[in-house]
Formats: sequence, structure tokens, C-alpha cells
Amino acid sequence: MAEIDPVMQDFYRKHDLPAIPADYIEAAKTTGDLNKDSIDDIVLLISQKIPKDKVDAAPQIILIFLGTKEKKFKLWKTGKKHFLRNSSSLMEPFGLSNLTIKNRVLSIGSNASYSEGTWNIYNCEQKWREENGELKLIGLTVSEFDRRCACGKTIDHNLLTQKKITKTDKGDNDEALSKEITSITKEKPLKVLWEEFNYDNYCQI
Repeated sequence: MAEIDPVMQDFYRKHDLPAIPADYIEAAKTTGDLNKDSIDDIVLLISQKIPKDKVDAAPQIILIFLGTKEKKFKLWKTGKKHFLRNSSSLMEPFGLSNLTIKNRVLSIGSNASYSEGTWNIYNCEQKWREENGELKLIGLTVSEFDRRCACGKTIDHNLLTQKKITKTDKGDNDEALSKEITSITKEKPLKVLWEEFNYDNYCQI
């Protein structure tokens, strides 16, 4: 896990941004236009360092900076409850599977796959879009995969269409089914803003 690179250190100085705390490292970053002003914005995932003698889960934070016409950046959103906690037993670095901005949609994907303690792998893909100055959740996909039966379940929520698609090939007794079962239901309209999101609540199956 690398420390913050010199380019980012210079970036912080030039744009008068608050420095990342000394006990955190930059885990990932992505750029793209979030607020439809044709100016690139920056999203960072920062992770608290884990001491070598500990395996305790450590906080990870999402930082969103909006670019300006003056080629500066301003901190727009902070997500202290928007991602899983880091652990030395995570099989994927930082538990990150995706951090991208495409067509103004911010995608944040996590992979909770551990080398010990559980047979299950948990994934969560969040999709966010700026609307009228707010950052709104427009899609959420959560899944669970059981390595013992090579089977699992996926639930996809489309908050724009209120459509919920559930797919599973795992039976009630944790056995693999011979055929995947798919169900589609209509959900009640739900508005989730960035400030209201909590990974532990929403990224459960």
C-alpha cells in the first residue's frame, strides 16, 4: 500500500485542500464530471493505516472534490459511512472493486471477501448522480456468494424505476439449486441522499 504520491501532495498544496490525516493513505482515486459543468471532479478513497501487529478493521472514507473554472478544487462531500472497513484479511486491496465516474454517475463497488472467518463473499455496488446540487442514490446492487456451495443471491435496486430484481441459486438449506430463480417486484419510491447513506444498513442482503 503506497503512501500519497508526490503528484497528489502537490495537488493538495496548489488547491489549498485539507491534507489527508497522517494515519491515512490514499487507497484509490477517480476523475470525471459529476455536476454537468464539463469540469473534471475528483473522488478519493482514503484508508486508515493498519498496524502490522493488528488485524482490526480500520475506517475508510470517500472524499468528493468539485473542480472549478479557476482550476481549483473544493471539498463537496465526505463519506465516513459509505464504505466497508479495511482489514488485513481482505482478499481484495481495501475491499475495493470499482471506483469510477462515467456519464456523470459515480460508481462505488466493494468486495468483502476475507481469507479467514467466513465462507461468504459480499459485494455492494452503489450508483450516485448529482441532481439540483444534491447527490442522490440511483442504483444499489448487493450480493452474497457462498464458496461452500458455489451459489448465492443478488438483489438489484433501481431507484429511478422503483424496480427490484432478485436472483438466487441458493436454497433454504444453503444448497445449490439446479436452476436460478429470478423475481421482479415494484418498490415504493425512495429518495436516498449522500448524507443519509450508511454502508452497514444499505449494503446488507
